[in-house]
Amino acid sequence: MTDCMNAFLEISMLHIARAAVIVAMLAAPAGAQNFEAANVDNLRLVLSGYHEVPGPDYWQKLDANAARASLLRLSSDKNELIHIRTRAVAALANFVDPQVERSLIDMFNSQERGYLRAAALNTYSAIRGRQAVPALERSLSDKDEIVKISAIRCLGRVGGEQAERILQGALQVESDPVARGAMGRSLQRASRR
Repeated sequence: MTDCMNAFLEISMLHIARAAVIVAMLAAPAGAQNFEAANVDNLRLVLSGYHEVPGPDYWQKLDANAARASLLRLSSDKNELIHIRTRAVAALANFVDPQVERSLIDMFNSQERGYLRAAALNTYSAIRGRQAVPALERSLSDKDEIVKISAIRCLGRVGGEQAERILQGALQVESDPVARGAMGRSLQRASRR
């Protein structure tokens, strides 16, 4: 019983600590640089919650260089929890620079788990827009279905004639019904862009 109670208290204290960090960060005045919040431990707490990744308003309060470095470290640390890594990848969209783009490219071309590679592909296409189409096209033949489906959805999001042609061609040879459905929806979306 004591072990169970100790575990409960430990989990409760962790949730209280996370909430306190988040409240302290959100309470900072607009435009204030919050250098403390950009360290790896604090960002890990922010990214480990049950909620979505904070929006651009949150990330703008941080020192960009420190936050970028911490997010790159979290996203590439193979010992980190996968959901923290993928959320760090998504948050990198707020700190675009050549190092971030190289890291994303390396990640979606790596042997990492599909979930992480798909997140890197999503973030890269959000940053590069239509310039990401060649990478998205290559990812249509990925062996991992989550990467393939992410590439299909990203092509729909970036849109344009090139994305439409790629989706139309892929739709004609694709046999997987899930991928075909995603291609049809993405093709409609791409044609509206």
